Amino acid sequence: MNLYSISFKSLRRRKGKTFFLIFSLILAISAIASLIQISYLLNNNLENELDVFGANILIRPTDNALSLNYGGINFGNITYDKTGLNSNDLSMIDSIKNRKNLSTIAPKFFHAFKLNDKHVLFAGVDFNSEFKLKRWWEINGKNPVNRTETLIGANAAKRLNLFPGDTININNSKLIVSGLIKTTGSQDDDMIFANIGLVQQLAGKKDELSLIEISALCYDCPIEEIVRQTSEMIPNANVTSIKKTIKNKKTTVGKFKNLAAGISSLVVLISVLMVFSNVNASLLERRKEIGIYKSVGYSNLNILKIVIAEITIASLFAGLFGYLLGTLFSGVIYSFLTNSKEFLFVFNAPMLFLSVLLAVVVGIIASLAPAIRSSKLDPTVAFRNL
Repeated sequence: MNLYSISFKSLRRRKGKTFFLIFSLILAISAIASLIQISYLLNNNLENELDVFGANILIRPTDNALSLNYGGINFGNITYDKTGLNSNDLSMIDSIKNRKNLSTIAPKFFHAFKLNDKHVLFAGVDFNSEFKLKRWWEINGKNPVNRTETLIGANAAKRLNLFPGDTININNSKLIVSGLIKTTGSQDDDMIFANIGLVQQLAGKKDELSLIEISALCYDCPIEEIVRQTSEMIPNANVTSIKKTIKNKKTTVGKFKNLAAGISSLVVLISVLMVFSNVNASLLERRKEIGIYKSVGYSNLNILKIVIAEITIASLFAGLFGYLLGTLFSGVIYSFLTNSKEFLFVFNAPMLFLSVLLAVVVGIIASLAPAIRSSKLDPTVAFRNL
């Protein structure tokens, strides 16, 4: 009979103790696995949802301006050698190496038109990308569908006395007010938003762009590298990152990982104590058995190997079932937290390996002290105390 067959038979013989040992490890591993996987799923989900923060990269035309102050009179900025953006630059952005990190690319063209004897700033936009970028917009009316439909900011609508369904005439072209944007507290309140191609056409500036806003998924993406790549593709543009927005994203997403790490550490500590208590009580009950092994010639190392083998076998099963249970829990909890009807069961091979490894490490660490103490037990003392 070899040492490992002794370990298997010992586990089968002491079903109650074995069940409690495996069960305590399964609870610990499933809790840790579910926390890690929930954190991973929520991070991915949150990176997409954090687009509500708006753009974090701005691309503007490059211009050279001189501030003129002559004779104590400020004449403002004198601009020369201005290089504009155009629609072709969008395809250049699409070709950068880190394109996968770009969530939304929102081009804009601004032009002032005269409407009802008042100058109004029109913003030509791609409404699909604009709605992704500005999820905080609340529309009174409906979203534009047709090329001639527009959205009007709260202040502009009040100043021009316009309501959903009204029509406006710009350069002999009739536009329909599809909806009003409720007050945002930003410059959007003073603008009229229309189809970018239509605004370019009415202004006689085909394909010209005033600004490109980009929302990048930048919890861990190289934002400065994205800026560098974009600058190389559009060398005549001024590409800048809005670091405050990126910092907010990183802080928000990072809290989930910190929470998961903190709870996981606590669960590991509790599981170590539970396994230690179980193994210690079990070995105290087996003093006669250990004494018999020692009396027939088993060395301290042999006894230690028997105990460690028992813990390792139990931990392997606990790690496997703990991972499966944790993955099920993570799918249920993720669906609940995100109000999703879809149940996610994501098989993660590295996570399975980590779960089994963690179960074995926790089991061995928790049982090492009582196993060493039992291996040094004097057989005569063991028999005397029975």
